[in-house]
Amino acid sequence: MKTQLFTVVFLMSLHTPLLRAETSNMPEYANVDGWSVRVDESLNNGCFVATLYEGDTLLRIGFDRENNNFYALFGDPLWKSIEYGKKYNVEIKFGNESKWTAIARGMSFEPPQNEHYLWVNVGEDSDQIGIFLDEFMRETSVKLFYNEEIISHLKLKGSYAAGMKLLECQKLMNNQAEKDPFSTPGVSSGSDPFET
Repeated sequence: MKTQLFTVVFLMSLHTPLLRAETSNMPEYANVDGWSVRVDESLNNGCFVATLYEGDTLLRIGFDRENNNFYALFGDPLWKSIEYGKKYNVEIKFGNESKWTAIARGMSFEPPQNEHYLWVNVGEDSDQIGIFLDEFMRETSVKLFYNEEIISHLKLKGSYAAGMKLLECQKLMNNQAEKDPFSTPGVSSGSDPFET
């Protein structure tokens, strides 16, 4: 069993996930097989994919370039007892793969509102991110466990195509940042690059 430690964070209000996703700070890059591929400017132009299931359950995975890591987000309007700042132990299982172990923390973009999302910080290790993303793309379902019970069981229809678009989107965002000499602090050699 995988025993990787992740930080889980609450992010957005579940009652308006698509409305928030359509705001100006989250422009849509593509829509593929029921997954919206968007750019979150608040995460330093980190791309993510998201889909809304029956019952308003939300799944979102993507890149957090602000903190140099990768994450998965789960949400359900029935999870009203989640408290802001409180930690929860959860596990994530893609198909028949081993479980990913996580520590959940209640959080909100607009504290102290209780928002019904779990943000799993996968980390910045490229091998770990690769395995997590590969399982998301290859497997046909994902389960979320709390207190050793399944609290969410979601089908991953179209996740391969969504994952490919996610990588394409993030590559584009990374390339745009590399072309901007002002996007990386500390690049100055002490001389004025605009001096003639």
